[in-house]
Amino acid sequence: MKKIGLALLKQLSMVCFAIAVLSANSTSLWFVHQPKEPKELSRLKKIK
Repeated sequence: MKKIGLALLKQLSMVCFAIAVLSANSTSLWFVHQPKEPKELSRLKKIK
C-alpha cells in the first residue's frame, strides 16, 4: 500500500510541475488582469 501511495504522489508531483511550467510560459486569458508571478516561477520560463 505504501508503494502505491508513493507512486501516486510522484505522478501528482509531475503533473503539478507540468502545470507550473505551462503557466510560466503563458499569459492569462483575462486581459484586464495579469497576476504577479513568484520569482521562483520565472526560473521555469523558456528563454527565447
